[in-house]
Amino acid sequence: LQLTPTMQGKAGIVYLDRNLVKLLPAIGVTWTPNADSRYDIFFPAPRAARRFTTLGKHNVWGYVAGEYGGGAWTFQRNTYGFNGISAFDYNDVRVTLGTEFVPATAGGISGNLEVGYVFARQLFYVDGPPQGQYQELPSTMMLRAGLAY
Repeated sequence: LQLTPTMQGKAGIVYLDRNLVKLLPAIGVTWTPNADSRYDIFFPAPRAARRFTTLGKHNVWGYVAGEYGGGAWTFQRNTYGFNGISAFDYNDVRVTLGTEFVPATAGGISGNLEVGYVFARQLFYVDGPPQGQYQELPSTMMLRAGLAY
């Protein structure tokens, strides 16, 4: 939804396919005040990016971002009289600082490298371990890199 020449609104629902949280509302705006800046003021994944330079045919951007991370898995469990498949969720909140290179035109290789702080980490066991369904985990750091074509 184009609100102004430099601002777009967006809304929807993110399907997480987790045991505890299936759907998450998504709402926000993207503000692009100039060709070198982009601000995604958006729940659940805010991001502020700035283009630093152009190297060859690629633009190099730096950014700070937030993210609701995690996923859902199953595993074979044979403990305390429970034998079978059990399901669990891993949930966290991430704040990252990163850089990415993207082709200035369509096509080509892009990539990113980021470092971040991960907090509010939690395991949710559907069947519940002996000590309860929730297990809090300590905060940690993360490193993520990627390439795409």
